[in-house]
Amino acid sequence: MCGIFGIVTKEEEQLGPILVEAGRRLSYRGYDSVGCATLHKNSGEITLRKDVGRVDEVAARLKKAGLRVIVDDSSDRMNAKIRNAQKQKVPYMLVIGDREMEEGQVALRRRSGENPGPMSVEAFLELALREIEEKI
Repeated sequence: MCGIFGIVTKEEEQLGPILVEAGRRLSYRGYDSVGCATLHKNSGEITLRKDVGRVDEVAARLKKAGLRVIVDDSSDRMNAKIRNAQKQKVPYMLVIGDREMEEGQVALRRRSGENPGPMSVEAFLELALREIEEKI
């Protein structure tokens, strides 16, 4: 579940502590990801700040199992992130959106474009470790 909040203030210096406190309060209420968009009054530019929530937990579990993990938490669109990972020859891409977070799963995409779909983190670990062992 994602919590969203908005703040209106004249003093930009006040934003940091307010955003941190709002994010902390939402996480205590069970939200696993937090996002906040700010509008800059001079340029009209919108900046998105987000907390990746459970993605870090999944990354830590995969690293503990011995896999190399890179979390792309940039503001690029999902298609651009997948395209960049394919260009870098990343063999497995795990997509963790709101639905996957709610269900405790990851959606696997392979470099080849194959999309086996959602699975548990444990199922992905078994699959990846087995395929790595077979290639060694």
